[in-house]
Amino acid sequence: MGFIRSIRENLKDPKKKSLTLLGIYLIFFIIVFILFNTSSKKDSYISESEEDEVTSYEYIYNFNSENGVIEIIGTHKDTEDLFTYNGLKYYKKDNVLYTYQGNELVEVPTFPLNIDQFGYENIEKIVGECTMIDETSYSDKSSKINYNININDLDILNIEDTNLDIMIPIEVKTSDYIEEVTIDLTNYYNYKYTINIKYDNINKIDSIKVGTN
Repeated sequence: MGFIRSIRENLKDPKKKSLTLLGIYLIFFIIVFILFNTSSKKDSYISESEEDEVTSYEYIYNFNSENGVIEIIGTHKDTEDLFTYNGLKYYKKDNVLYTYQGNELVEVPTFPLNIDQFGYENIEKIVGECTMIDETSYSDKSSKINYNININDLDILNIEDTNLDIMIPIEVKTSDYIEEVTIDLTNYYNYKYTINIKYDNINKIDSIKVGTN
């Protein structure tokens, strides 16, 4: 209260008014700078053109555990995906999944993975909810950022126990967009298990050619 009273008195004094107003403006801009810098640091993985919606990309999803490696390689465009999994070719459109029997597309009733969970939009959302630990910037303007996230906030897993207090490390490599994400689930499974996600040719896919098997 004494500080505010002092400001009021200085504003009434013509000799001190200008200097007092300058001090007020300076404090205001310092606060704005701190808030802006904090926000920029949290979202530093987002490109300068962050308003550009990601609608297409190529991807590789690797699930690495002590039991081996599962790999999905595919292309995404709008509501379509064309990918290979376990030696088979799949096509997904509007949440309906198909595989090939000869040259015919046949609907697949069940699939062991929900590939939408590893799509760019969902992964970007997850990264945005993480806590940044540190960041390494490179001369080519790319970055490697280490994050932590609570297991309960990691919605790519179907976790029944929502009271777990386990932090999951996530490493993100970025340039103009998120290019690679490694999620280390070892703390959750109690054995080495990582998910590695790579995106390429972001927003450069004109169309998906379904073709034949």
